[in-house]
Amino acid sequence: MQDAYGEVGVEVERPDGSVVTDFRSAPEFRFTLQMSEDELVGGEPVDLDSLLDERHRRFYGGPWILGVYYFDQLMARGLKPTDHVLDVGCGVGRVGAQVIPYLEADRYCGFDSHLWSLVAFARYETVIHRLAAKRPRLLLTSTFQVAPFGRRFDAVFDFSVTRGLQMDQVRLAYRNIAACMNEGGRVFLSAESKLPVAEMEALGFRHSFAGEAHYPLFALSKKWPRPTSAWHEFTRVGS
Repeated sequence: MQDAYGEVGVEVERPDGSVVTDFRSAPEFRFTLQMSEDELVGGEPVDLDSLLDERHRRFYGGPWILGVYYFDQLMARGLKPTDHVLDVGCGVGRVGAQVIPYLEADRYCGFDSHLWSLVAFARYETVIHRLAAKRPRLLLTSTFQVAPFGRRFDAVFDFSVTRGLQMDQVRLAYRNIAACMNEGGRVFLSAESKLPVAEMEALGFRHSFAGEAHYPLFALSKKWPRPTSAWHEFTRVGS
C-alpha cells in the first residue's frame, strides 16, 4: 500500500469497521480523553514532516527506551509468542514496536483515542520496524471499545494509561477488557491499579503478582532518577 505518506504500514480502524482516511488530529493526546467517538478526527493535519521529525516520540514525557524495558519485563513474566495481546492506550507504539516482532502474526491489537499517535504508529513506526507482516491492528476509540477486534485476549498491557483517567472511565475500560479476556489471561500494569482490588475481583480478576520493573540506564541519569517502578498483574479467573 502507498498513499501521501509513501510506504504504508497498517491502517487505523474505527469501531464500526471503517478505516480512518482523514488524518487530522488534536496535537495533544490529553485533549482526546473527553471527546466523543465522532470528535476524534479533526484539528491539525498529521503531515509527513511531523512524522519524520519524530515529535511523536516525545508526546508522553518518557524516553523511548522505556518500551524496551517494559518488553524485557514482559518476557521475564512469561509473555508467549502465541498470546493474543491487547495494548491499552497503545499510543505511538513505544511498547508495540518491541512486542509485535516477538508475537506470531495476527496477535497484537492496540487502541488509543489520539489519532496523531495512532498515525505515527501505523504509518511510521510500523515501517521503521517492519511490522506490517505481523498484521497488527490499531483502533481509534475514546470509549475503550475492545469487542470490535473480535477476539479474546491472553495478555493486556496497561502501562499507566488508566491511572490518568476518571474513575468512571477506568471502570468502563476494565468492564470491556474483562468481557474479552480468556480465563487465565493476565493484565500487566506498570503501577498499582486505580481500581481497588475488591472492584477488580468483582470484575473477575485476581491480584496475582506485585513486584518491581527495573530500568538500568535510568540509574545512571540525573534527569530520570527512578531506576524502578511498581509492577502488578491481575489474572482473569472467569470468562
